[in-house]
Amino acid sequence: MDKILKIFALEYIKEQDNLTKDDKLQLAYFVRDSNDSQVESLLLGGTMLSEEEANKFLGEAIDPSMLGNLIRGGPDLASQAASLGQAAILQSAAVVAAGIIAAGFIVYRNYFSKIGKKCRDYQGVPKKLCLATVRGSATSKHIQKLQASKKLCSKSKDPAKCSNKVDQKIEKLKSKLNNYESERKRLKSIVGMKMKG
Repeated sequence: MDKILKIFALEYIKEQDNLTKDDKLQLAYFVRDSNDSQVESLLLGGTMLSEEEANKFLGEAIDPSMLGNLIRGGPDLASQAASLGQAAILQSAAVVAAGIIAAGFIVYRNYFSKIGKKCRDYQGVPKKLCLATVRGSATSKHIQKLQASKKLCSKSKDPAKCSNKVDQKIEKLKSKLNNYESERKRLKSIVGMKMKG
């Protein structure tokens, strides 16, 4: 199973304004339980298909590697989407925004995985302090990636909508970053008190 494809699909579903919360949950469960060809056919065709139906759809509709190449395209994500005339969905603001947000999450996850290992050496409050610090740093990297990638929205069919979706995600992350900073300061004062006592 391709985790990046699933992250992308979940971000795309989350960005759909025309879906109810229940519809989004149903689609999220489908993505979780489906194989890659089913997820790709959902993104490209808009319907939930069996594995056999999905493989047939992908074989007839487009080059099956096109979506996978787009999702893993990194900084060229939006320009690749804009150049793919076979699948107009790939040019939509929601798809480009979802790609940018998914790429930002991957930066967060990779940074947290590398640096977060250092927190294993601690226990109790020092471990919580370490994790709050690492989460704050990883969230800051996530925000930087989104801000740097936001310019790719200009390649989508609706640049303003794409930019707004990315801005909304950035604002949520800034709120999380503030929470991590507050938690870090609180824990730092607790660790300082324990050292004095």
